[in-house]
Amino acid sequence: MRFLDIKTDGGRLKGKITFYCDALKVSRQGFYWYLRHRDDPWKYEGIAEKMRTILSEDECNDTYGRCRMYEALKLKYPEDDIPSERTVYRIMDEIGISHREWSILCRAVILFYNPHQYLMVIMTCRH
Repeated sequence: MRFLDIKTDGGRLKGKITFYCDALKVSRQGFYWYLRHRDDPWKYEGIAEKMRTILSEDECNDTYGRCRMYEALKLKYPEDDIPSERTVYRIMDEIGISHREWSILCRAVILFYNPHQYLMVIMTCRH
């Protein structure tokens, strides 16, 4: 959608919207919904900021996985509505604080292999 936003100057170039939507197989309704909501704040921004605060408190906190982060959020902010452990994991993944170096390494390795070896690399990277 960002590509469409840039190419149509935020929806101002009306003639190109239909062309780009057809080429990228995106509905025009979906594109206009994106334009209306693109500046909305992320609904988990508050939780993400609390996670960053927990990580910055101590240099050893950078090893927190989703379980420890979930427990830390519940202990530090007991009055707040903390989402489920799975949602905490998704937020951590979105803001880039997941403690899974091997997945980053595997993604980098996959970039250098041809498509026939792709499956073999993924199978060796899963734990």
